[in-house]
Amino acid sequence: MKKNHSFTVLFPRVYTCFFYSFLAFLVLGIETQCQGQVGEPSANDKVVVLDSTLIEKIRPSKIVKTVRKTPDDIYEFINPLNNEVVKRLSQEQLASEDPMWNASYPLVSSNNNKGSRYKFFDLSQLPIRKRQSLVKKVKKNPSLEDSAETSEINYINLMSNFVYPFQNGIIVKHVTTYCQYEHCEIPVGYQTRFIRYDSAGLKNATWMDSLQYYGVDLSHDGRFILTNSTFSAGEDKEIFGDWALVDMNTERKLPIPYMLKAASGYEITRGILVRGKYFILPMSSESSVLWLIIDPYERLYYTRIFEALTEKDFKYYSQNLYDEVFFNGISRTQVNFSGFVKHLF
Repeated sequence: MKKNHSFTVLFPRVYTCFFYSFLAFLVLGIETQCQGQVGEPSANDKVVVLDSTLIEKIRPSKIVKTVRKTPDDIYEFINPLNNEVVKRLSQEQLASEDPMWNASYPLVSSNNNKGSRYKFFDLSQLPIRKRQSLVKKVKKNPSLEDSAETSEINYINLMSNFVYPFQNGIIVKHVTTYCQYEHCEIPVGYQTRFIRYDSAGLKNATWMDSLQYYGVDLSHDGRFILTNSTFSAGEDKEIFGDWALVDMNTERKLPIPYMLKAASGYEITRGILVRGKYFILPMSSESSVLWLIIDPYERLYYTRIFEALTEKDFKYYSQNLYDEVFFNGISRTQVNFSGFVKHLF
């Protein structure tokens, strides 16, 4: 009887094929699991303090509370010596400091409820010359390519009372939006006005520009404002312009480092840190992460750039260094200038 060797020949082949398939499965599984994960940087990748003498200790001054917000949305200014209220400013009083708030234009709608204050004016029936004169007050929205779109303004939308407290007072931001169409999806342009109130609730500084300014960071004493300009381009799209560094004491805009210009290729990656008199900005470009420290009092800024070509690089240099510390465990009461290059404005 002839023996059938097909099983004995096939078994080793099947076993070998199964073994290599199983091995490939394990390797592929490990590789797939690692995809998307960012490993810890090696010892050579870690940021080191090059000179510990360049770590400046920030001694936070004791903040005396001179202003508080009441449950009914009124700002009370307090004399710290006897804790008596010396002045109260309601939201309506704050809004009235914007000259446009009580304008005589035809009012379409308004909302004076807590937390939502605006007025919407219809100018479409006014003489064309009056509407065209308003266009001269704004910087045209770059997303409007057709010049006919900006030939006149038919509507004005006022959004008032964005309040930013600082050590001994508040800064109030008023935004005016000029529109060609009623829905105002793509505005013609904007105006932004910043008004500063001191610890007694008295207005002591005003600065205005023909742009919309969005995010606002203040120095501890309310002297300097660091803010970025932006235009609405419709469908929740925004066009970011140059930043502005404003000295409220002189009511003037200061020069800014080149990386804060829209054409620089750098953009902010996380929130701005304010440490004492310094603004600290984590920024990035296509191939690098930049840490920028601005000292507006001395008209200086400092830069430290890290090459970032991989996801791991960007995550480490922009995110991990940000979380409440600043390079190698430096706390929020310190600023580390080690490895930074100093520049003049």
